[in-house]
This record gives sequence, C-alpha cells and structure tokens, in this order.
Amino acid sequence: MPNDVRSELEELIKERDVLETEAAVIKDFLTSPGPGGAAPPGLGGVPLVDAEGFPRADIDVWDVRVKRNRLACIDTDHAELMKRIEELVQRLHQEAKTSAGVRGMSNNRSTSSSTGRDIGAPPHTHTEDSQAQTVSKPTACMDVENRSMEEGGGPSRQQPFAVIDQVFRASPAEEAGLENGDLLVSLGTVNAQNHNNFAAVVALVQENEGRVVRVEVQRPREGLAGGPSSAPRKETVVMSLIPHAWSGRGLLGCHLTAMSS
Repeated sequence: MPNDVRSELEELIKERDVLETEAAVIKDFLTSPGPGGAAPPGLGGVPLVDAEGFPRADIDVWDVRVKRNRLACIDTDHAELMKRIEELVQRLHQEAKTSAGVRGMSNNRSTSSSTGRDIGAPPHTHTEDSQAQTVSKPTACMDVENRSMEEGGGPSRQQPFAVIDQVFRASPAEEAGLENGDLLVSLGTVNAQNHNNFAAVVALVQENEGRVVRVEVQRPREGLAGGPSSAPRKETVVMSLIPHAWSGRGLLGCHLTAMSS
C-alpha cells in the first residue's frame, strides 16, 4: 500500500510541476513589454481596449484572452493537485508511523545527539558543543555534526560528503529507504562541491517540502571484493525522498556527519 501511495504521489507531483512550468511561461508572456516597448497585456484586470474603446492595436487581444483563461484554469487545477498531494503525504506519513510502531516514534522524538544539532529546530537548553555551527535558516530537518574538510584539492561531485549515521524510525528518511551508514553523494542538486557546510542542504529541503527529491548514496556492503584484507565494497543506491512534517523534528529525520576529504 505505501508503494501505491508513493507512486500516485510522484505522478501528481509530476503533473504539478508541468502545470507550474506552463503557468510560468504564460505569466512571462503576459507581463513582458510588447514590440517597441508597448505596455504588457497584464495578468488580469488590465483593459484590452484603448481609451476610445477599441481593441488594443499593439497586442493580439484574442491570444491574450486565451492565455489569461488558460492561466485561470491552471490555477484551479493546481489548487486541486496541491490538496490531493497534501492528503497523500499525510497518508504516507500515517502508514509509515503505524508500521514503525508507537514505541519507536516515542524513542525517536526524545533522541538527541551530543555533538549534532537540529537545523531549524528550537535551541537545546543545554550548552552546545563549542564546535557546533549554529544554522539560523529554518526547517532543514536534519541533525548535523559539522566537521571541517581538510585542506587540499576540491572534491568531485561523486565524492560522498556526509555519513548518514542515524535514520529515525517513521521519518521521511526511513520512508525513502535511507539506512544507517549510507554515504551521501547528492541530495537533489547538492553535492560535495556545493553543500557549503550543509547550508545548501538546508535550503534545498526547505524549498522542496512535499516534492520528490532525488537522493544518491553509496552503501557499504559486506562481502569483500578482494579477500579478507580488502575494504568493504560500496554500491550506489538512488532513491526518491519527499521531505515532509512527521512526528519528530524537521522534515527528514536523519543525522548527518560531515566527511573529511
């Protein structure tokens, strides 16, 4: 059942994105000046006739009316889609919460890290670690432990930049399939080259609440490629994550520790 809900949710989100793209194109047309610097047609409420009551000669009146009407239809469809998306997100959350069990959720809500910090969460009452970085931008919804990268050459986009060392039960991170020990390679457009001490993670999560975000991780696996002395192999895993409110803090429900290069 959760997979059916997630599939429907992803389809609706794709439809929403298509509508938003079309609306943006129409709005750009209606708000852009015409040839020779003529006044733009406007989104609505702007007369399509001149001072004498004749159709404006500097615009295609029929085309403008069609586009305005289409924009109104998009707004209606978009509102309905957003309502359904919100319902499915809540349903997915409830199903995950039920499967995880009340006890697991209660433990997760009270769990905290002595070295990490909830980005965007209310400040802890105890003294913060002197090296913890306070991030004022709200609702990134991850615990983060900041650890400076060593001096040297810049990282590649495919280089992991964080260890996911705790995934809370019944959280969006668990729903997506993230596991303890996963090495985060990318979250949407954020990677080792541009995460900016997780500030970019904060912004991306905040801007994509309720949207599908592509996540790529390297997952260590037992079973050695070259004998007992070889390092454990890693496989690349790509999944879809939907940041949303849950029973714990924030929108994701996992703890990140920065990796040194």
